[in-house]
Amino acid sequence: KATVSVLNWCSADRCSAACGGTSSALGRVIMGGKGAKRKLAERKTDGDAESPQERKRVKAEKKEKKGPPLDEHGNPKPRTDVRVHAKPNAAFEKFYRANLIDTGLLSEAGWEKFLATMAKPLPTTFWITPTDAAARGVKETLHEYRRKAEAGGGEVVVRPLPWVADEAAWFIDAPRAVLRKDPTFAQLHKFLIHHTEKGAISRQEEASMVPAHLLGIETGARCLDMCAAPGSKTAQMLSMLAAANFKAKGRGFPAEEGEVNQLLGRIDYGEDEGVVVANDLSSERVDTLVHQIKRLKKLYPLAVFTSHDARYFPTLRDDAGAARPFTKILCDVMCGGDGTLRKAPHMWRQWDAKESLKLHPMQVQIALRAARLLEIGGRLVYSTCSLSPIENEAAVAHILKRTPNTLRLVDARKLIGIASHPGTAAWKVMDPKTSEMYATLADARAAGADALRSYHFPPTDPKLAAELTKCLRLIPGERGDYGGFFVAVFEKMAELPRKRDRAGVDEAAGDVEEFDSDCDGDVELAERQTQLSKYRANVDRAQNDIEKAKAKAKLERVLGGGDLAREVARYTPLPEAFPGVLRGMVESFGISGALPVNQLLCRYHLELKEDGSLYQPHEGVPNRILFLSKAAADVVRWGTSSKNQRPWRIVSGGLRILVRDRMDSKAGAAEGEGEGSAKKATAEAKFDSRFAQEAVELVRPYVSKRIVAVGDFEDTLRMLRHKDKSIAFHDLKSDATHEAATALSCGGCLLSLTTSTGQHVYVSGLRTKHALNVYVDKHEIGELRRLCGVLMPEADAPAEDAAKAEEEA
Repeated sequence: KATVSVLNWCSADRCSAACGGTSSALGRVIMGGKGAKRKLAERKTDGDAESPQERKRVKAEKKEKKGPPLDEHGNPKPRTDVRVHAKPNAAFEKFYRANLIDTGLLSEAGWEKFLATMAKPLPTTFWITPTDAAARGVKETLHEYRRKAEAGGGEVVVRPLPWVADEAAWFIDAPRAVLRKDPTFAQLHKFLIHHTEKGAISRQEEASMVPAHLLGIETGARCLDMCAAPGSKTAQMLSMLAAANFKAKGRGFPAEEGEVNQLLGRIDYGEDEGVVVANDLSSERVDTLVHQIKRLKKLYPLAVFTSHDARYFPTLRDDAGAARPFTKILCDVMCGGDGTLRKAPHMWRQWDAKESLKLHPMQVQIALRAARLLEIGGRLVYSTCSLSPIENEAAVAHILKRTPNTLRLVDARKLIGIASHPGTAAWKVMDPKTSEMYATLADARAAGADALRSYHFPPTDPKLAAELTKCLRLIPGERGDYGGFFVAVFEKMAELPRKRDRAGVDEAAGDVEEFDSDCDGDVELAERQTQLSKYRANVDRAQNDIEKAKAKAKLERVLGGGDLAREVARYTPLPEAFPGVLRGMVESFGISGALPVNQLLCRYHLELKEDGSLYQPHEGVPNRILFLSKAAADVVRWGTSSKNQRPWRIVSGGLRILVRDRMDSKAGAAEGEGEGSAKKATAEAKFDSRFAQEAVELVRPYVSKRIVAVGDFEDTLRMLRHKDKSIAFHDLKSDATHEAATALSCGGCLLSLTTSTGQHVYVSGLRTKHALNVYVDKHEIGELRRLCGVLMPEADAPAEDAAKAEEEA
């Protein structure tokens, strides 16, 4: 008998594959029978409606006719969002019954609880950025909602995560309909969206928070996240590093009285406050990673973003050629991901045993490379979002076997208070061809399971097997309402032997090959050359002019900064590259000598040559000058230096501090001036750059010139309500502001805007011939208006669009 399953999570491509090419809407009904035909007919009927309005009306009539499901008292049931899977994956259940129940990790009752929990969506969990100025207010607001939730009878749960100190992480479990539409909690939904966008909170699954906490990040740490995208753990590491620095050192610059800042204090970037290097192989995923970290704004100078295959991550060497190891390394490696079934339910259908067998060697290679990059006494955290012992305990045993007297395993469960299970020392391996389970390699070989290797099975050494219980497992169900996760914590006791000196590794027998940058060539360069040769071959194989033109265009895109180039950059200190630009900035803005100018860097894009090597296409003044913390500046300078044995491919790094301002015709639009006036304004400007808004809070303590205090709130109001965020001199209400503004020459400046409460906010500004202009990114203007207490008129279209976008989010 055919079974009907309406899979709301299906994406268009999966539906197309499952339904033989039907549309994504119709493809959501899988394996039809009479019920499926009925649903197909209903969907076709909806699709035949004459207009979107008509379809909406028909849908509303059906909903009204059917009505919501009722409970035993006749009241509408709240939406639970439980996903029902019509046909469980037999191989999944067979594999995990053997490796969770038979190993003693779960009882039969625990197994049922595990399956029931995995079928439910995840609750909302997030952490609060400890250095954010809004952190205390966020906690107070959450406590208010917690009291409301407790008074409401338990349908909504709002509480801090007990294992995270200082109530820095929170748990919210509520039906989506309640969170969006209930009058009491609808504002909570908007509150979470707002503070997520401004970087005060970060959404992250509870289980995913554990690895970064186990790193034990301390002040000045040099951290590496080897597989960083999408960036939630990198963001954690940055906030932990900043919090450790705040606690240990205090701040170099206190905030002014009445000044509104993002941070509780000011980071003293001139000190060695540490660095977080975030790496990922995929250039698209690195873009997501950079976007995630940019929300944290003032912590951004502590981060550097690279794109390397983690197995071959280059050694960092300083100007003297000495290796500079990391103190903390996170290896949250690629994995089968079956611990994420609660948010990716399609994996119930897709799961098979082959994925873990295939991934195990790469996971071990990444961990071994990390061990070589780690300093003696440093900490390495290995983690996966997989439940499979092949990717977890088997990988840990393999790593320990390859690093005798070098790495030791730390009991992770003693380092953190989350309810968890220990690692297991016994498991069975499934042959992906037959789905048969084997306890030993000998049994597998006897049955002809040739895909299995010795390192897939439990270690035969009892001492090594006993060590595996020091690992930490998060199994959804009895001990927590979270996703599945695995974590192991290593500490380095001695250097690994060089590849040419090591013994006991039989790569011919299928053991994992380790990369050693001091002994092996540039594997990534060889891969780039191989890929480029394929693009060139496509040009030669083109059958006609159209195909040849397309192939050539693709090759040019790759050579000019495509995926193979990874948007690689070279960084040069501003004092060395353009001392005149630095001198102009210091003189124009009255920059004090305390500003660490050697941390101002010029970024140049690198492109690929035909042979696959990289080159810098131009030497001119860059449009952007970047600022990095001391440790981050050293990292990018050393990493991109020609003295480094294998140059780093740096995708992004540094907070944009200066932007070259061409003062085009739009600059004079506010005062009714045309293009000619803008050109005159350009001629009058002493320095052709202004401060980027994201850098204002950083540079403000060093600036003594070109600061205009907008002392009357009415002037702030008119400026921020203007379509160009500007105010003409003759419209200024404050005489002091008018005098200060007209005394300046045209060019960049800092504006101190008075808020509705009498506080002040510093922003980047531009003095044109007859006006003051606020230069704030369109994504930040709403937050600036909120800080200043500026309400936009209801008829203002952009404000309506913003409100609509927030509601839809």
